[in-house]
Amino acid sequence: SHPEVVIPHVHHVSRALDEACGGGGGSGKRRPAPALARAAAALLSRARPGGNAGTAASEGVAAPALPADHPAFAALARVLSPGSALPGRSWYPAAEQALAALYALHPDPEGAASDVVRSFAAVAFPEGDTTSSGVGTAHLARFLFVLGEVGLRHLVYAEGMARAVRRARVARDRRAADASEAAAAKGVTHGEEAELAAALGQGAVAEDTNLDN
Repeated sequence: SHPEVVIPHVHHVSRALDEACGGGGGSGKRRPAPALARAAAALLSRARPGGNAGTAASEGVAAPALPADHPAFAALARVLSPGSALPGRSWYPAAEQALAALYALHPDPEGAASDVVRSFAAVAFPEGDTTSSGVGTAHLARFLFVLGEVGLRHLVYAEGMARAVRRARVARDRRAADASEAAAAKGVTHGEEAELAAALGQGAVAEDTNLDN
């Protein structure tokens, strides 16, 4: 789905995700729908390609992050909670997509993901219990899954942010080099230091462009 199609309907998709996880308000407790939860979370993850590193020049559109109190995050929390209503193995694919959506939409995905990991760790390793008997297999499996998935998502996130910095640097240096060349063409010079800076800028443009290819 294209982000332009998804963004206007984020509230509707969030409500569908909430209902798929057993929410929905006064009509009583709903039966969880894992397939719908996974599909809704996947759709949310496509609303903002590149997350905080997205730009108009990157794939998709550069949309602002959602506010931290947006209903989408309450819906995602129904999946990314140790007490999620999604049963058994059906939880895992929904959680994978929910984490992708968290990194795509949240203004501070690192902090939000850390909270998720801590919540699963608290359940997998109860405070004050120093024996292995207190560790439930199901809780441990979900904790390890979340830990690994967050680690993977954060590597992708960090690389995306590094690419965004390089893109900004390339654009800045290209503008400086173009301005210097235009000034030189008009016979206007700014001294040896400016010419050296322009030359270094052109080299940086080429180097950073090669890193992103």
